[in-house]
Amino acid sequence: MRIYDNDIEKLLEEFESEEIKVPDKLDDKLNLKLKELKLNPYKKWIVSSAASILVIGISYITIPSFRSFGDSVFKYIFSDIGVENAVNNEYSSGENQKIKIGNYNISIENIYIDTLRISFEAVILGDIKYIDDMDANSSLYVEGISFEEISVNNGVFYEEDNKLKANVQIIGDGVSNLIKNKDRLNLKLKLVKYIDTEEEILGKTDITINIPKDVQNTKEIKINKVIKDDGLNISIEKLVVSPTMMYMDTSGELEEVGNIQGLYNFKILSDNGSMYNESLSLSGIGKDGGWRQTIIPSVYYDKSKSLNLKAEGVLIDANKEIEINLNDTYPKEIDYFGHVLTIRKVEYIDNKLIVEVLEDDNISYAGASSIDKEYASSGYYISEGWYGSRFDIDKKDSYNLNLALILKYNYPIDVKINVIR
Repeated sequence: MRIYDNDIEKLLEEFESEEIKVPDKLDDKLNLKLKELKLNPYKKWIVSSAASILVIGISYITIPSFRSFGDSVFKYIFSDIGVENAVNNEYSSGENQKIKIGNYNISIENIYIDTLRISFEAVILGDIKYIDDMDANSSLYVEGISFEEISVNNGVFYEEDNKLKANVQIIGDGVSNLIKNKDRLNLKLKLVKYIDTEEEILGKTDITINIPKDVQNTKEIKINKVIKDDGLNISIEKLVVSPTMMYMDTSGELEEVGNIQGLYNFKILSDNGSMYNESLSLSGIGKDGGWRQTIIPSVYYDKSKSLNLKAEGVLIDANKEIEINLNDTYPKEIDYFGHVLTIRKVEYIDNKLIVEVLEDDNISYAGASSIDKEYASSGYYISEGWYGSRFDIDKKDSYNLNLALILKYNYPIDVKINVIR
């Protein structure tokens, strides 16, 4: 389920906020589209990664409009085709249950549990025309999850089929510890509404979810393929496979450039002709180091004896400091690890340093750009690949600029994976 430009446009069409906090590490296409938004002002566009899981940054929930957008992306990634494929292979849901939070009657539906993920939908019961307090700025939180290697996507309510629904996901390797040796799981829920950035609690309650005795365990498919070529060192380690989704773990480096941050434009083909596509690539650092990416649907139910992994190349974390000078003439082309990078403008206006850069097709996306190790205070998209950053920094003749770029390194990959069952 690769996401294309028109899918991203659909996700963005109602997004109007001028204040956003950019998630951890987003797909290159999504990052490019995010640059077309007004990113002014934002504080420290900081890149960080959640250990052992792939997930939009949890911090997005603090800004209502971006919460809605983030939830749409999350739902796009972790629902639909992955669950549909599993359900078609007898992956069963738990029993629906009715609860009450504050003044609201809620149905908990489509409960799915395995050792990698717990997911469910919450549906507000009643005619939404008469539910005055509930809108897209309302969310259902899960509180008290303290296990490591777990991330909770607290569901933002959206309207579908004249109902208000929220999709909640508890994801990560730590889910197996959360449900280990248990028949039932107690979850603390909190219903909230946001007014601007202030949280109004509409109610709290506990729910109990039955854990199936035959809960389907996550599997591992070992790959252990090492590729070395002219300074490139890639280790493609394993697939972590659950019924509805799977991760691929990779690690390595390109000498004198940086560490690998996964593969790009990759897919897995089974010997029965099925295709498993790179999903919208929200990536995180694996619990054993290296990098981890999502693939949906999963090969969990595929009976093939072998799989074939194909990719166009790898993504490289290419951090490099560039000296920029207010007295130079711009536009100016510079060498960035063998790629031409054009700096359009460097100027100091209203106590801010303005830097504008043009990306090329070899650049996947820019991370947390900084000047003299100070992160940008705001950013903006210009047009046709040009984007700018503002820095709150004292004026001086020269600065050290770090764009934190992720480069595409073209290296066709074709690896056969033997499946031992």
